[in-house]
Amino acid sequence: MKRVGWITLIFLAMGVAGYAFAVGLLPELGPQAIVSKFSGFPLPLWAHTIGGGIALVLGVFQVHPRFRSQFTQSHRRVGKAYVLAVFLSGSAGLYMATIAEGGMITELGFGMLAILWLTTATMAIIRIRQRNISAHRAWMIRNYALTLSAVTLRLYLPASLASDLDFLTAYMVIAWMCWVPNLIIAEWFFVRNDPIRAAASVLPSG
Repeated sequence: MKRVGWITLIFLAMGVAGYAFAVGLLPELGPQAIVSKFSGFPLPLWAHTIGGGIALVLGVFQVHPRFRSQFTQSHRRVGKAYVLAVFLSGSAGLYMATIAEGGMITELGFGMLAILWLTTATMAIIRIRQRNISAHRAWMIRNYALTLSAVTLRLYLPASLASDLDFLTAYMVIAWMCWVPNLIIAEWFFVRNDPIRAAASVLPSG
């Protein structure tokens, strides 16, 4: 089951990353509403899609236990590139959230996602500099759970369209649903495996 889960994760991450790269390089392939908003200033769209695609791909390896344990030096190098991609995409995403379709509810949903994405990456950096490996790992798993919102978003959107739901209403819900359950699952994973360490990962260390 673990192998099936990893294969599924890799397949979804690579697929959505490929789509993100395509939209970043050829914006006309993206949703028309987004393309029209950034037609005169494509830099945020480019930064968000390309950075997010890179983070999706690199993050799969970063959270894999075998890669971390057997390729320590590569894990560090890839980790630096991953964090840079997150900051690039997250900063652009925070700007894009301010003009998202659906008004304040959608803007707040995507805005909170961007803020938490950047915050969890920052916390992971702080913990690894403190040489707190377990807390660093916990923050990186939280961060990649938020990175995977790109995947869940693109699962929910076609499902809502197939269900013939009103697009803006569905989009307001998806702006939160694409990342809140991901974060809850990550926290459940920590508590299920080590509740004491899960609590300690969010506390300041001397």
